[in-house]
Amino acid sequence: GTTEVQTGTLALNNGGSSTGTFAVSGGAALTFGGGAHDLAGASTVSGAGAVNVTAGTVNIGGAYTASGTVVNGGRLNVSSAVSIGALTLTSGTVGPPGPLPVTGTMDWTGGLLAGSGSLVIDPGAELRLSGDTGKTVAESPTLDNRGTLTWTGQGDVVYQQDAQTFDLLNSGTFEIRNDRLMYRHAVFNGTFTFTNTGTVRKLVGAGTSSLDQLTFT
Repeated sequence: GTTEVQTGTLALNNGGSSTGTFAVSGGAALTFGGGAHDLAGASTVSGAGAVNVTAGTVNIGGAYTASGTVVNGGRLNVSSAVSIGALTLTSGTVGPPGPLPVTGTMDWTGGLLAGSGSLVIDPGAELRLSGDTGKTVAESPTLDNRGTLTWTGQGDVVYQQDAQTFDLLNSGTFEIRNDRLMYRHAVFNGTFTFTNTGTVRKLVGAGTSSLDQLTFT
């Protein structure tokens, strides 16, 4: 069937599955607020409004062209071959099992990057790490920056996982605008690698920005 959110917010708070259509008008919002939501391959999510993940798990397996997505709780898994224009991660988890291209702007102020796939910042797109809350990575994701990545604020970036690997790939521009740490947590024995074929630039902060307990190539 078809689910249309034309005004206000429609909150789905107890899970469900769908092969149907979700259309979110500008100024309105569709919120997944709990349970396990499985949007299968035939499903579509579109519109100029917002899609919010606040609790539970949302598995995107179909077409997804919503203009803005906010994860501030729960977990968003995108397993279909889609891209996201604008993404905000404040808490909760983004856990792509496959490649998840970001074509516009992603703001990461807190929360967790996980999964076994890759978060890809496309050429011309931007990932902004900001705020004073730490950014945590777990499981075995890849962060593949092909555009611009800026790191500001007082929040560290920490990888915490046993016997798995986090690969940070930079073929674009990585700008460090603080004096903070990016590191693998000492109590875990996972592998953290940073491979730079683009430009890494420290341009703000008279102190030290530390890339600690990771291999930098």
